Amino acid sequence: NCAYECLHLVKAGRITYEQAVSALALVRREGVDLAAALSRHGLKPSNTLSRIKIGDLLLAGRVLTESQILEIVEKSIYGKQLMGTILVESGLISEKMLQELLLLQKFCERDVIDRQSAARLVKKSLECGRSIAVTARQTGAFRDDVDTTDSAINLIFKADLASMNMVQKAVAEYQLYGMDPLKGLLADGQISVCLSEAAVECVKLERRGVMSQEQAIQILHHCDRNRADFQTACRDLGFNVSEGQKTTTVKIAGPKCDLHKSAEFILLILVSLTTVVAVVYAGAVRPEPLGALAMPLAALLGMGVMALIAVCWKIRINNAESDRQSRNRDMEQNLSRLSRIQQKVNI
Repeated sequence: NCAYECLHLVKAGRITYEQAVSALALVRREGVDLAAALSRHGLKPSNTLSRIKIGDLLLAGRVLTESQILEIVEKSIYGKQLMGTILVESGLISEKMLQELLLLQKFCERDVIDRQSAARLVKKSLECGRSIAVTARQTGAFRDDVDTTDSAINLIFKADLASMNMVQKAVAEYQLYGMDPLKGLLADGQISVCLSEAAVECVKLERRGVMSQEQAIQILHHCDRNRADFQTACRDLGFNVSEGQKTTTVKIAGPKCDLHKSAEFILLILVSLTTVVAVVYAGAVRPEPLGALAMPLAALLGMGVMALIAVCWKIRINNAESDRQSRNRDMEQNLSRLSRIQQKVNI
C-alpha cells in the first residue's frame, strides 16, 4: 500500500522518486506509517494519509490476500475510484462490511483501538459469522479499565474538558459496539488520545499521593491545548479549575429486528399456503392409491414442516431478544457508572 501511495505522490509531483525510495526504506526498517516517514524528511503532502487503510485491515484479518489488495489499490489509483467502491463492486466484501470497516478505520485513526486488535476483530467476526459490532461487544474490545477510567473521566469533568452530556452522547452513539465512556469520547472525537492517556496516568499518581488534583488538572489542560503527551505536559504546568456538568437522562431505543423479513418467516408462510392448497386438493380429488388418507397425510406433513420452521424461527427470535437484553444491560451499567461519576463531581 505504501509503495502505491508513493507512486501516486510521485506521479502527482508532490515528492521525488528519491524521496519516495527513502521514505519506503524507513517504513520497512522502522515499521512507521508513510505519513511519519515522509514527515521525517520534512515532507507533508497535501493529502492526509490515514494511519491505517481498509486494505491493511482486510489483509491482517486474512479476508483478502496481498495480491488481491495490491490489485485493488492499483485499480483505485489509476481508475480514480475509491478503494471501498471497488471492493464492493467486485464482490469481495459487502456494503455493510465496508461501512463497518470504515468505522473501524476511524477508531484506529483516533487510537480507540490499535491496528493489531482491529485486525483480530475483523478476523474473529468472519470466523463467527457475525458483524464487527456484535463481535466487539461480545469480546469486550472497547471496554475501559473500570479501576481507573471512572476516576479519569471524573478528573476530565473537573478540568471542564468534557461534560456528562458529551459522554452520554458518545455511549449512545456506539452502544452497538459495547463501547465504554472513555473510549466513547475518543471515538466521537470529543477528546484526544493524549488527554485520555494523561487522565489515566494522573489518576494513578493521585492515588499514590505523588500528584495533587490541581497539578493533574493543569496537566490535562496542557495536553488538551497543545496535543502534548503526559511526559511533555509535566514540564509545563497551568491551572484551570472548573465545575462538573449536570447529567441528563438518555433513552436508548432498542434495535429493530425485522423478523418478518427473515428466511424462516417467509418459508413458514409459503409452507402454510402450500399445505392449505394440498389439503383442499386432497379432500376434493382423493388421489389414488391413498384415497381418503390423502387429506390427513397432507395435513400432517405440512404441519410437521411448519413445526420445524417455527422452531428455527423461535431460535432466531430468542437470539435477537438475548442480543437486545445484552445491549440494554450494557447501557444500564454505563449509565449507572456515569451517575456515580456525576455524584463524585458534584461532591
